[in-house]
Amino acid sequence: MAGNAKAKTPAKGKGGQAAKAAGKRKPSSEIAKVIAARPVGRPPSYHPKLADLAHKLCKLGATDVEIADALEVDTPTLYRWKATHPEFCNALKLGKEAADERVVRSLYAKATGYSYDAVKILQHEGAPVIVPYREHVPPSDTAAIFWLKNRRPQEWRDKVEVAGSAENPLTLLIQEVQGRALKPVHIIPGEAEDA
Repeated sequence: MAGNAKAKTPAKGKGGQAAKAAGKRKPSSEIAKVIAARPVGRPPSYHPKLADLAHKLCKLGATDVEIADALEVDTPTLYRWKATHPEFCNALKLGKEAADERVVRSLYAKATGYSYDAVKILQHEGAPVIVPYREHVPPSDTAAIFWLKNRRPQEWRDKVEVAGSAENPLTLLIQEVQGRALKPVHIIPGEAEDA
């Protein structure tokens, strides 16, 4: 009979929740302090220190979903905090603006080219030798075009429109090449009634 006994499985409820919680990753110490300071229960309480943490995460390029995950709340809770706590919303906006400005500076540097200090490590007679030098990264055509298309769209957009009247020979030629030529009809008086 002992061979037929089934193995006991953990009961659902508190034991199952503890098993799930054990599998979660451990939050950073600063986040853990803020989370531990708030009372347990539903819904999670907002704490003003969370605005500082969210601001730092935004400056690092985190999305709203990633911020909610780091703060261990659902995304709708994060959106509710943005709507009900102006300081939290402002912290997110300022952090995202700082991250965007870094990207703008990087795109500009890539479009115009830049130089930076670097080192080469060589070996001379068995001993390592560190040789400093200046590395130059040439401008990127793709980054320059992207920058100009967004900064000066009237001058750099791909589609060029030609304006003109239907009788303009250049307009007729362009339309004929595109396959939608509007050919002028010449009506000779007296022949129109016969047709």
